[in-house]
Amino acid sequence: MVAVSPHALAPTATKRRFLPTLLLGLLLLLANACRQDHSHRVTVFAAASLTNVFEELSKAFESAHPDTRVELHCAGTTRLVLQLREGAPADVFASADTLQMQRVVDAGQTVAPPQVFASNNLAIVTAKQNPHGIATLADLQHPVTMLMCSPEVPAGRYARSALAKANVHLESRSDEPSVRSVLSKVKLGLVDAGIVYATDARTIDSQDSDELHAIVIPKAHNISASYPIVALSTGRQRPLGEAFVAFVLSPDGQRILTSHGFGTP
Repeated sequence: MVAVSPHALAPTATKRRFLPTLLLGLLLLLANACRQDHSHRVTVFAAASLTNVFEELSKAFESAHPDTRVELHCAGTTRLVLQLREGAPADVFASADTLQMQRVVDAGQTVAPPQVFASNNLAIVTAKQNPHGIATLADLQHPVTMLMCSPEVPAGRYARSALAKANVHLESRSDEPSVRSVLSKVKLGLVDAGIVYATDARTIDSQDSDELHAIVIPKAHNISASYPIVALSTGRQRPLGEAFVAFVLSPDGQRILTSHGFGTP
């Protein structure tokens, strides 16, 4: 029989004792990395009509803050307000009107007074080549089928105000939750026309010209929409939220907004 020295087993035993320590170290390292990533993430809630411009603003903000990631959530303003009121964590809220923003202020979820950062107007969208020859709000009356956002949604409230200014009385085929939904249904041919923001019409000119047609509403019948923004107390990164708001209001942020067709505050 060959005698085995106890020392020959020592390296294997040492490795077995070292392995749990190594795994624990790796787990702690991963946990720390997750905490660091979370500490440099700013969550932004923005109205659906801000989707394209806030994607660019988010990229520009990340370029100016290399260790920061912007988590952007875009939806109808009323839906975002509901989520905030139900406890959804967010560091910034950009609304399509001051009325919905006031609900967040009244709930005590803001850390400073909201500031208007942009303005917008309305436009009509139709199918390609505008088969019904729509040129004004009055042309949206029967037999044309048309869509607006719900009256609770800023775009829907603005649209109804514009119709009232033009002394036009008509009903929406259905009340949509956001301008994105209106655009989608017009594009699919489910209705003849819809009322959206002028910035959506600008997007059509560059991206959807083969499927949609945009019509400018005259100033006499149009509405000026105000967009307020604020840092929130519901998130985990108040300093980053305040920094994002400051960036949107800065000359660089305003240039990006202007390039997407938004007006100045």
